[in-house]
Amino acid sequence: MKNAGFFECAVYAFLLACLLMQGCAVEYKQVPYTVEIPQYGKKKMKVGKAPVYGEVPVEPVRAVPGSKVAVFPLRNLADKSTAGDIIAEELEYFFTNNSYTSERYSVVVRSQLNDIFSERTLRGEPTPHVLKKGRSILSLDTILHGTVLRGGGTWEFILKCSDTRTGELVWSTRGTGGSIPDAVGSITSEFLPSKKRVVYHYKPVYETRRVKLKSKFITKYERVPTPESIKKSQVGVLLTGGLLLAGLVGLVLVAAN
Repeated sequence: MKNAGFFECAVYAFLLACLLMQGCAVEYKQVPYTVEIPQYGKKKMKVGKAPVYGEVPVEPVRAVPGSKVAVFPLRNLADKSTAGDIIAEELEYFFTNNSYTSERYSVVVRSQLNDIFSERTLRGEPTPHVLKKGRSILSLDTILHGTVLRGGGTWEFILKCSDTRTGELVWSTRGTGGSIPDAVGSITSEFLPSKKRVVYHYKPVYETRRVKLKSKFITKYERVPTPESIKKSQVGVLLTGGLLLAGLVGLVLVAAN
């Protein structure tokens, strides 16, 4: 009977411990918290600038003083005896037929020069007397003259510009080419205006890029145990442990007897 009493006490202790464990369940509450959700989109953005080019006129490299010009036959050092005359004719043709030079210069033809100057004078370097005579009789402003240096496979000549008003040598240039027309053509561009490529202004450059917009915020809830239930649970666990231990001891005693 005594063993039966210990057994019953152990069973009651076990049952009581089970009830205490049910009563020690942790209570939870819903705690709100905010979540940021980034929002993205496309935006046209300025990323730099690009030059806008244009052309501006540039004055000719070789300016011929005044408006009335004479081209003397060039003194010839090449094999071809008529090379100086041909180059002079090519230059006369250029000044007369080019739209730019024909509007600015009046060219005195060879026949007029022959009426005033001897053949020897025309083929030599113009002296101050020749310059003065050309200005007083033919109203010349400029005399173009020079020397043919070589011919054959490569033609080369020097062209000089003398101002009849001052008697000064204004400039000299060198023409080269595989033929006489090519050699003359190598210097004709110096008498013409050109165009220079310049930057007019800068324009903005845009790109469409992915950018972060204003974020969106939403509220979520989390189950969190209440402090009171945690304390109760801790106390309950201690009591339950004690009762289970007492029941276990009772069962051991019953088994021993």
